Parts: sequence; C-alpha cells; structure tokens
Amino acid sequence: MKYSQFRLLTFKSKEDLSDWLNKTAFRIINLKGYGQDMLTIWAHDTGEILHCDFHSQIYTGKFIDMKKLCTGNHLNIWDDRKNRYVIYENLFVESLTTPTPTP
Repeated sequence: MKYSQFRLLTFKSKEDLSDWLNKTAFRIINLKGYGQDMLTIWAHDTGEILHCDFHSQIYTGKFIDMKKLCTGNHLNIWDDRKNRYVIYENLFVESLTTPTPTP
C-alpha cells in the first residue's frame, strides 16, 4: 500500500493551488484526448498525483509508476486492491513538461 502525503491539503484559492503546484510538482503530464475529461495531471517526484484538471477528487493521492512515465506510454497507476500498478489504457501520455515556479 502506498500512502499519500499531499491528498488532504486544502488551499484558500485557485491561485494558491496553482502556486503550490508550480513549486511542488516534478512533472506536468499532458494526456492525449480520447474523449476523457482529464487532460492534465501534476505529479510529485515520488509519483504521487498532486492534482488533475478533472476528477481531482478521484486521482489526487494516487501514484503513477515514474519508471514507466514517458511520452508515448499509457499511465500506470497504483491499485491498492491488486497491490500493483495497473495500465490505464485511456490515459496516454502525449507530452511531459516541467513546471515553472512563479517568483
């Protein structure tokens, strides 16, 4: 089982969340659109999902397999029930960027 260190954080505003993501995220994952609602994920260097642009209440605190994270791959997300990473075929990595902290 993997334990989230950021899932329960709350922010006063969208600007506070945005500033925190830009300081804390290791990668911004941009997903190819296959009709799903979620297209952007912010991930910590531990693989923990910090936030996403849709379904954040579902995915925040889950873990991505950072060893397999690269453009052109599907996301592998940890499943506690199966005790392993599971391939999410509808979440295809189109590009990866590094956040730019605001001064």
